[in-house]
Amino acid sequence: MKKVIFSIIFISLNLFAIDLDSKSDIKKLTESVMNEVSKNNVVKGVKILKPYINFPIYEFEKTIAQIDYQQPLLKKRFGNSIGWDFIGEKKLGTTIIKYTYLQKYDNHVMIWYFIFYKPNTKWKLNSFKFHDKINLVFENN
Repeated sequence: MKKVIFSIIFISLNLFAIDLDSKSDIKKLTESVMNEVSKNNVVKGVKILKPYINFPIYEFEKTIAQIDYQQPLLKKRFGNSIGWDFIGEKKLGTTIIKYTYLQKYDNHVMIWYFIFYKPNTKWKLNSFKFHDKINLVFENN
């Protein structure tokens, strides 16, 4: 029974996540996501991250489904996406880095965060999130 449970857990994790060599690679990856989301392709943009995730695939798929469900509501409320701005890079020591972007809409903005962790020589995508609580950008940057 233990072997079966281990196999299920093993399959559900992305054990072959791609690591990144440099901050330049991180910037290219996050900008490719933002280029897609700024074309009103949020699901397509987030899916760019799939090979890089270091958490269970089912969590990622749930996130994609939730984003897909919410997109018509966001478009109705915020309007069309009209571009993005890079807000900044924040480092914690030499092992954690966060990139922050604004996704601009006709009527509002979304804030995107991408956090990477460097345990040894390569960077791993630790997490990403986005929201529309613009006050947090001023509190956290």
